[in-house]
Amino acid sequence: DKRELLVFSLAEAARRTRLRTMEAIAADPGNVAGFCEAVLPLDEERRRDWLVFVAFWGPAGSDPELAADHRRRTRDTRARLAEVVRAGDPSLSPVEADERARRLLMITTGISTQAVFDPEEWSPARQRRTLREELAK
Repeated sequence: DKRELLVFSLAEAARRTRLRTMEAIAADPGNVAGFCEAVLPLDEERRRDWLVFVAFWGPAGSDPELAADHRRRTRDTRARLAEVVRAGDPSLSPVEADERARRLLMITTGISTQAVFDPEEWSPARQRRTLREELAK
């Protein structure tokens, strides 16, 4: 049915995103920008993945099982990002790294959402520039 197709599509988009983030970690465990860029919709495949994520949000708002799946995936991504943040700056405590990862994930999600709905305004160059400006803070 429609729900099963959505869940399957989401799982595939999430799998591809996770693979990209794991490749970024393997290339450089402390490269926060690389991890975040692996998530951003910088090419057509990632844009399609984000279209799936956005399509999922509506049904997840009224379906506890889908909402739980969304929370789990988000927490998993945040935990991996916190590890990258900490590898990039070992002076951070686990709590500090988690807080930084929360903010970066929020910013990455915001940039991605804008890029999906307004790709002319949010080119890959602008996405990267906005991310780098945030990382410089």
